[in-house]
Order: sequence, then C-alpha cells, then structure tokens
Amino acid sequence: MEQKTQSKNPYLRLGLIKNPFPSIPISLPFRDSPFCKEVFKTKIQYLEEFAFKVKNLSPQICLIVGERGCGKSAILKFLLKECQKLESTVSIYMTFGLTSGFAPLYRSALWWLGKDFIRNVCVSKASSHILPKYFLDFKLNPDKAYSRLIFIGDNIKFPILVELLNLIAEDKNIIIGIDSFDNIFSLLANNQKIDLIYGFNRLVFGIDGNVALFINARGNMLNWLKENRLELKYLGIDNRLIEPSSIFINKLQLDQAYTLVSYYIKTNRLLSFIDKDEMFPFTHDAIELIYYKSRGNIRNFLLLCHDILNYSLYKSSSIINVDTVSKYLVHIR
Repeated sequence: MEQKTQSKNPYLRLGLIKNPFPSIPISLPFRDSPFCKEVFKTKIQYLEEFAFKVKNLSPQICLIVGERGCGKSAILKFLLKECQKLESTVSIYMTFGLTSGFAPLYRSALWWLGKDFIRNVCVSKASSHILPKYFLDFKLNPDKAYSRLIFIGDNIKFPILVELLNLIAEDKNIIIGIDSFDNIFSLLANNQKIDLIYGFNRLVFGIDGNVALFINARGNMLNWLKENRLELKYLGIDNRLIEPSSIFINKLQLDQAYTLVSYYIKTNRLLSFIDKDEMFPFTHDAIELIYYKSRGNIRNFLLLCHDILNYSLYKSSSIINVDTVSKYLVHIR
C-alpha cells in the first residue's frame, strides 16, 4: 500500500508533500512571499520604519535598489501587504508594463485596491463631497462602475487616480509601491525618463495627505538622477525625488540560500521526516553548488532547486548531493 501511495506521489519518498519550490519563481501581487521575512529581515525592518515616518514628515520617497532577480519585487509586495494590515494605512501596488505608459500603473493600482474597497470609499464620501459620476455609480452598481473605471480613457486615468487617492488620504496614510520601473528604465530615451520622474512628482505632491513612495530601481537610475539633477530641479521636481533615500538589496548570500531552502522544505515536510536534517533531501554541499551556479540570483536559485528536486526523483535518488546536482547541470547544457 505504501509503495502504491509513493508511486502516486513520488515526493513522499523524499519526505515532502510536493515540490516545495516554485516552478515559476515570479513574485505576483497577491501571492504571499513570507520567506522575505526570513531572508530579508533587516531590509524589511528598515523599509517599515521608513514608511512609518510618513506620519510626521510627508512625502517620504525611497528607492529599493538592486540587480535583476535579487528579490526587489518580492520585498516591495511583502512591505505593501504588511502596511495594509495597519488600520491607519492603505497600501497601493503599481507596476509598469512593457512600455512607459501610465495605463498599467493605473490598472494595477485599481486591481490592488479592489472593487469593494473603492466602493466603500466612494459611498462613505458621497455625503460630504461632490463626486464625479464614475465614483457615484459605485453606490448603485459597483460591478459596472469598477469595470468602467478600469477601462476609462487614458487621458483622464491620472487625474482620476489622484482624485481617488485624495479621498483615501483624508483618513489614511498612503504607501505607494512602483514595480518594474527598473526593467524599462534603460530602454527609455532621456526625455521619457524625465517625463516619468515628473509624473512621480505630480502623483506624490498631488495627494493632499500623508504619502510614502517606494520605487524599485537599479544603480543606473541613481547615476542618471545625479547627471540630470539640474534639469530636474529646473522643472520644479522636488529634491526628495532627485536625491531620494535608497536601500540596496544585495545578491543572495550563501547563508541566506540555506535559510531559503530550509524555509521551503519546512513548509512541505512530512511529520515522519521531522527528525531529518532541515535541508533534507538536499545536502549542504549540494545547496552550495546550486547557489554558486545561480550566481546569487534568487529567482534562478529557486528555479534550480525546483528542477533539481524533480530530476532527482526521475533518477530515483534518495538524496540530493553534489553528484546529483553536477549530473543535472551537465544534462541541461
């Protein structure tokens, strides 16, 4: 019977309910990334403390700086979800698409807030504000109003979002996180970069309330801000955007890699294997080899762990050691 069960679920042989590592290690807006607290504890703590300063000094602006795959997006979303738990705070996630257009930022903000939240804001403010029709409609038909709001014309998306944020800011602190700017920044012409920084400035200073802005970036943005400082100041962009606070996210370290593997395995460990080494079925040497192969890229590291675990089952290995990892690396060349 036990052999039949294991053939249906081969992961049981390695003491696991399933493959604990993500097959597509991309941090999605609504997916939990609790490992962030394990691996990036000090970074998260710094960002939370920075966000709380908004109560006394607004706006607060901070760049989360790091290379591709270092975990910036996961950290940003984790921060926003933690802030959302506070009664006094509303967090908003915005992400760029493949271009520098505002539409993806607008849509992602509305998706993050959700129909029910926007409806509650609009209904609660209707008695004390003269609201535009696209907000008043939430009282009569929230489904239709929400759909209209998402697909409204590009020329009024920005003022509509600012108007909504101002309604929220009357009662709450606002924490905005902008993702994927680092992915498009190097592809933009200089005037496009200036336009976007100007847009961030209008967004932050268009909100009459306490607001903190976090932007995912790479080191090239910091260099560009220094090189274009005078032109940005001439356009009236606030110095807090020209010389923002920054926190640097380094590549995954080896000790963090051990912590990451331990976390994922622990969340999917069979009770009958609880006395095994916390890394089992991986050996410490195997994890070290995977780490160096990933070059400290957290996304690549998680993907390698996922694929090597499946490979070891295919090869009927009882443990994942250096030999297993080496054979897999040769296999994928």
